[in-house]
Amino acid sequence: MSDVALFGHLLGVLLFGSGLVITGVAFQSARRRERAAEVALLLGQATFGVMLVIPGGLVHLACGLWLVQLEDVGSGAGWVVAAIFLFAASLLLGGLGDGSRSRHAGWR
Repeated sequence: MSDVALFGHLLGVLLFGSGLVITGVAFQSARRRERAAEVALLLGQATFGVMLVIPGGLVHLACGLWLVQLEDVGSGAGWVVAAIFLFAASLLLGGLGDGSRSRHAGWR
């Protein structure tokens, strides 16, 4: 069973990371465009990236916690707590983004 949990964990990591990259590249490319059609197309691609981040994050977290339980590590281990904290921090920082800066950046 630990092989299945490890596969799911790695699949979640790949989905999560790929989605972040797609979203970031599409969003930053859209900021540099002036035509509305180009911006709409690129922001549509950013939405696709978000669709990878959400399930990837859930699978990553669920299978990671499943691996901890299967390997009998204990959820109180320092590296487990640090990993969960860093994952939560990445979600929080990703959710905050630079939305406040973009509102004042004077988009065209």
